[in-house]
Amino acid sequence: MIVYAPLEGDLERLDRLLWMHPATGFTPHCLATSALAAETPVILTAALEPPAHDQCLVNLSNDIPPGFSSFEHLVEVVSTADDVRIPGRERFRFYRERGYALETTDISGDAA
Repeated sequence: MIVYAPLEGDLERLDRLLWMHPATGFTPHCLATSALAAETPVILTAALEPPAHDQCLVNLSNDIPPGFSSFEHLVEVVSTADDVRIPGRERFRFYRERGYALETTDISGDAA
């Protein structure tokens, strides 16, 4: 899985979170620039060229990720905050208009 977070500081925060949460667990991960990237299941990156693999891309940006169509799966994380929700709806429309099969899942815990 490749986690795309192009905003400065996001990768460092995510890296820390993956080391600390849950307190008794660990998610094997590294930055794309690491020598261990080829053998690590979760890769954190601010740039997608060239991607380490093409299985799953998790987009944490507010933009269409470059080269997204070369991945087997694309996961978009969209919160209810307007600054994230509105660009998320625009990306959803972009994908739908191009014929991609879309699936949505509410993981907010607020679903009735």
